[in-house]
Amino acid sequence: WLQPPPTTMSATVKTRNFQLGSLFGFTLCWALSQLWNVSIRHCHEVHDTRIPKREKLHTSIESEWKCVPDLKAKLVLYNRLPKSGSTTFINVTKYLRRTRNLTIVGTNDPDYFYHPFGLRPVHDYIFYLEGSAHLWRDRYAFAHRHTHFIDLNSKFLAPSLPRPIRYIQIVRDPLLLLISFFYYDVYHRGRSSYLALNRASRAIRGVWVNYTSFRAGNVPFIEFHECVEAFDRTRSPALPVWCSVPLLLVPWFCGHDKVCEDGHSTEAQARALRHYHRYHLVGLTSHIDATVAMLERTLPNHFAGASAALDAQGGQHANQHRLPGYAEYAAGAHHDPRLAEVRRRLAPDTALYSRIRRDFHR
Repeated sequence: WLQPPPTTMSATVKTRNFQLGSLFGFTLCWALSQLWNVSIRHCHEVHDTRIPKREKLHTSIESEWKCVPDLKAKLVLYNRLPKSGSTTFINVTKYLRRTRNLTIVGTNDPDYFYHPFGLRPVHDYIFYLEGSAHLWRDRYAFAHRHTHFIDLNSKFLAPSLPRPIRYIQIVRDPLLLLISFFYYDVYHRGRSSYLALNRASRAIRGVWVNYTSFRAGNVPFIEFHECVEAFDRTRSPALPVWCSVPLLLVPWFCGHDKVCEDGHSTEAQARALRHYHRYHLVGLTSHIDATVAMLERTLPNHFAGASAALDAQGGQHANQHRLPGYAEYAAGAHHDPRLAEVRRRLAPDTALYSRIRRDFHR
């Protein structure tokens, strides 16, 4: 017993240890693979009652769809694009505010289309978010505003805001979006719409619309292509800005820099695509129920119960046009030869929307 222990193990002991280690490693790898298969199978099965199998959804490339819910985000930012179902989604979040520990930080900026570029809107919004941060410091927050993309995950902007910040968006077909903007401004904004309708009617048809008839709903239905043709012919500032066929999606995703003013430029389109990849989810107005279901699954701290809230609204879009003739005109817009030039001008927006739609259905 006074002899020192052997300094080397026998070959038999080495072999046995190697076999035990190999068996343990193989067992561990097999268990992990089974857990992964179960999670993937569960991911494909979840929400199948609401989402058809042919429409498996997909978020952006940078934050690609994972089954594991995102529980780290404290702030979700929705830079809502007008006339794309944003009011419908905001009504869903208001319902969640009453039933969950969710703080809504939202405002409608009337100048979002008049001063969309430059540093002013960026500084204003950062000042607004930081000024209201004490309201949701220990809660989950949902912020919304009509504003172009602002990269608040940058450490140089709003350092006091909690990171990471998740971006979400809901977009609409560019042609239908532009038509909806036109009819909303001309027919559905009260007295301001009466003035816009009069200016458009006098510039296009030389007809003055009586205010009593306007209040009673007896108004002439001006088709969108008529306004576009009148603007191309006269360049009249009295016509709504939508008649000049501006790009909307590319500048909205591009941001507030001056380069984003020209959505037809290659740099603006490349920047818009790069910013699109930073979104947690970009949904579609035409699939609002599937979009809400995806948000409920991937951001449960903010949107758990959102599908039930949407069902409580009847799944209807708020601020939906009920103008006689509008539904038929919008339904045939993509095949109307009178709108061929409009579709050609909207090519950059259409390309971005096609990319978003393809990723959404992937």
